[in-house]
Amino acid sequence: MKTLLFENIDQDLIGPASSSLLAMITARKNIYIELCQQVMLQQQQADSQYSQRLEMAFNTLNNGIEEIFNEKEKEQPGSVQTKIYKFSYKDFNRFEKLFSSFLINVRGFLRTH
Repeated sequence: MKTLLFENIDQDLIGPASSSLLAMITARKNIYIELCQQVMLQQQQADSQYSQRLEMAFNTLNNGIEEIFNEKEKEQPGSVQTKIYKFSYKDFNRFEKLFSSFLINVRGFLRTH
């Protein structure tokens, strides 16, 4: 995730990277949350001016992720306990759009510090 935020990456790789990230979030949500907190803390220490903007961007992304998970739980009631979802192309595409929007929103100010 840090590579996606701070490094130059070919736009064609955002789709596959976002699919991998969604799978990682599903399997290891606690690690994803820790990564989010680390990035926000680093940004707050580097420049508190943008930390609120970053926090809002993460909140928007995380709310979108929760919506996807909630829909999966309704569609696949057995997945509630296991948190193993069968994602469709539509789900991955939706997350890719969410994640791309997030990156567009935060990359500019994250890369300047």
